[in-house]
Amino acid sequence: MAKNTYDNVELKMVEIQWAKLEKPNDNGKYAIEAINLSDKQVKELKANSIPAKDGNNRKDKNGNTKPDIGSYISPSSREPVTVVDGAVVPIEGAALGRIGNGSIANVIVRAWDWDNEYGKGTSVGLQGIQIEKLVDYDPSGGGKFKPSPKGYVQPELAATTTVDDDDIPFG
Repeated sequence: MAKNTYDNVELKMVEIQWAKLEKPNDNGKYAIEAINLSDKQVKELKANSIPAKDGNNRKDKNGNTKPDIGSYISPSSREPVTVVDGAVVPIEGAALGRIGNGSIANVIVRAWDWDNEYGKGTSVGLQGIQIEKLVDYDPSGGGKFKPSPKGYVQPELAATTTVDDDDIPFG
């Protein structure tokens, strides 16, 4: 397959989800999903050899479609991606892990050709991200949980963890 040269495409004000930018995902890639793309963005991507996918055709683990994500792309990179805030100040380290589902960003992507033992094709590479509106990811579930005296406690913590019944909001 002859390698083509593709231009960067900047998608303005797109909703992102599943950002893996602090460290690579299980496939060794830094990645996001850009979702709910406008018709204009889909046309611009297609003109640059990047086909957007349709959420109506995407199935979750139970076989249900995902129309709520509309048209989307899943760009990725094997190298860390430059991420900046609205003032073009780099976002780095643990702060990258704060980028949650529903954040709004300007995203630069570019098509690239590949040809290897698995076949050949064109994929979409993630070039850079500018966060316009941060939806803060909180792995604790938003801090909404209170200690539960009958709840599971990790074995290595069991000997040092106690729960006072007075701290329980229900029960």
